[in-house]
Amino acid sequence: MDGRPLPAPVSLCAQPLSARAVFAHVVNLRTVAAAFYFCLLVVAGRKLLDLQYEALDEWAMSTLRFLRQNLISGLVLLATIAAARLFTTVTRLKERLGVPPPRLDAVLPSIAPATAPKNYLRWINASVGQNLRLITVDEIVYFQADNKYTRVVTADGEALIRKPLKELVDELDPNWFWQIRRSTMVNVGAVAGVTRDFRGRMLLKLKDRSEMLQVSDSYTHLFRQM
Repeated sequence: MDGRPLPAPVSLCAQPLSARAVFAHVVNLRTVAAAFYFCLLVVAGRKLLDLQYEALDEWAMSTLRFLRQNLISGLVLLATIAAARLFTTVTRLKERLGVPPPRLDAVLPSIAPATAPKNYLRWINASVGQNLRLITVDEIVYFQADNKYTRVVTADGEALIRKPLKELVDELDPNWFWQIRRSTMVNVGAVAGVTRDFRGRMLLKLKDRSEMLQVSDSYTHLFRQM
């Protein structure tokens, strides 16, 4: 594929989980907080167990007895909460890993048309007097809008078609046919060179035609490398 994001039917939940994602699920803020308080209680409990009754008054002694009696219960409660949280996380991860990824059969057809090569015009049916002429695009030097028609100019003559220039822009290969004015599109393979007149306007010299085509200022950037 070309790297573009997949459409909505492809859920991110179906993609494989990285080790970093698993770590983020297991070691979350709640687990870290529980571990922190667990360690804090262990340290505080050891300090409490090291205290001596002789240096304490009656209120402090009763408080110390209460803390000592409930220390183990608090540690067990924290351990139970952490274990339950870890079990829930592992269960969810197993469920997600067990779900098969969605099929891409319905997605691929919507992607394929965007990457398929476009079929451009290879020939044009044009009127020459009372006759109809088949002209390949390689023969065409340039197109030029002319009222309700479009002139098709070749090395040895010209013809008329009813298709407007704005439609031809979309139907011809942009690598070969460049629009140089609102009313003119040229075959770059028929361009011999670029020059400027005394007013500084850009003009195209043609290989097989004597006339020169003026380039609008908005299209001069196309010929800077010539």
